[in-house]
Amino acid sequence: SFAPIKNDYAFFQQHSTELQALSQAMGKIMRRSGSAQQPGRLLDFGSGDGHFLAATLATAGGPYGSWHITVLDPVAEYRTAAVSHLTLWSASPVQSWETWPTPLLPQFDRVVANHVLYYVPELEATLDTLWAMTVGGGTLYITMGHTLHNALVACWIAMFQAIATPLPYHLSVDVPPLLERRGWTYGVVEVPSQLRFDDQPEHRQSIGRFLFGERSPSLDAQALTAFFDRYTADGAITMPLLDEIYCLEKP
Repeated sequence: SFAPIKNDYAFFQQHSTELQALSQAMGKIMRRSGSAQQPGRLLDFGSGDGHFLAATLATAGGPYGSWHITVLDPVAEYRTAAVSHLTLWSASPVQSWETWPTPLLPQFDRVVANHVLYYVPELEATLDTLWAMTVGGGTLYITMGHTLHNALVACWIAMFQAIATPLPYHLSVDVPPLLERRGWTYGVVEVPSQLRFDDQPEHRQSIGRFLFGERSPSLDAQALTAFFDRYTADGAITMPLLDEIYCLEKP
């Protein structure tokens, strides 16, 4: 469950430029593709509180109340917040799903999966589901942290290596082979941002909990704390982030 690290996620959001950078980049992509001028049915998979999609639509520049929006998130509190944050953009009541409906039918012109595919049980099956829900002529947008150039992903990799445990998350590098095996055409946009916070023990711990959640107690706590040392300067920790937006247009 994401609920126990809600405060740590909020700390990350407050001290990171990621949401702003990613939403602006995706909004510009949507604007260039004409999505904002031709709004339709939109699914936000793993929506969280809806802030990311709201910021993306604001950048895309389409008129208020022109989309038909559905959010899917397992956390009820986030679904409620997302409905509230996205109502302004939706021409009809925002639909709220806890899980996938059955049967899976193509019904969305735009599907967004922002920083969520790391955690799904089956990456391949989830990609197939997202594609199945996208109509012909629609677009699927996936964002993930760069496997080699994102400090938070580097922390994941280093900490599980330290305890000789396979990484329990999917990475961005896992996605292209699955797309290419299916013959899906895609483009990738790289988006830089950063995480910066005062160097205090409780702040390091908060980011650690945000990254590892319920797995935090199994980690080498000393190694996790020491990981941040390389990013310390002038009483602050500054961690470079690089994310990737995969854009897939369905024929």
